[in-house]
Amino acid sequence: MQKLLEEEMTRVPKAKLYTFSTDYTVPPPKPDPKPCTRQEPFQLESMEWREDVLHQEIEEDRGWGLGSDEVRIRFYKAQSVMKKGHIPVAKKVRKLLTEVSNVI
Repeated sequence: MQKLLEEEMTRVPKAKLYTFSTDYTVPPPKPDPKPCTRQEPFQLESMEWREDVLHQEIEEDRGWGLGSDEVRIRFYKAQSVMKKGHIPVAKKVRKLLTEVSNVI
């Protein structure tokens, strides 16, 4: 048994080389590059709809004779203002759910 194991361990695998009589494989040539394709510009339907609505609103504003100040006020979004620190909250007094009594 040991002889078989030693023989297997001593074997060194060797690659078989091409002989000079055989032809080496030649990779095929690279194909010609294809012309670049142009991407067609696109827009989502929801974006187109939104732009149409905005244009209609702007036209309505112009028709009513609203000034630039009134338009700004109409589209103004209020933001919260933080004043000095936070508002103090009263701490809750925690009551025990069970009564503790001394056992003698």
